[in-house]
Amino acid sequence: EQLRQVCRKEDILCRIGGDEFVVLLPKTSAKTASEIQARIQEKTQSIRVENARVSVSIGCATKTEANQDMIALLHLSDRIMYREKNRNRRRR
Repeated sequence: EQLRQVCRKEDILCRIGGDEFVVLLPKTSAKTASEIQARIQEKTQSIRVENARVSVSIGCATKTEANQDMIALLHLSDRIMYREKNRNRRRR
């Protein structure tokens, strides 16, 4: 629900795992995607589950050419997300 609140009506929100989601942002520049990513981070900072703060790690990849493979972009975004997740763990 929190993701739906920060996404635009044309964005496509998909759950791909127990706690993993993909948000497809059609016809969106890297700059706008970054702004949406910041909104997601801001929105989720206030979420608490049983008094524990929820952490969110986000990876973002932008399709810049028509022939780019969407699966490769998903894998790139996933690698970026895991780097962010590791960075977040070290900060705690």
